Amino acid sequence: MSDELAVAVVARNDRYHEEDSRWLDQIAMLSGDLRRATDAFRTRRTPVAGTRARSIS
Repeated sequence: MSDELAVAVVARNDRYHEEDSRWLDQIAMLSGDLRRATDAFRTRRTPVAGTRARSIS
């Protein structure tokens, strides 16, 4: 039995366009905060047909 728990966090919003730099900054800050707080946070990219790839720190 594994002691690992996997939780998916998907950032979504109704306020900003998905490519808006303010929104991307918020996602980057959330990812950084979770990484620092948990020492185990990892990001994983799942390609979606019809969308462009983008990077998040």
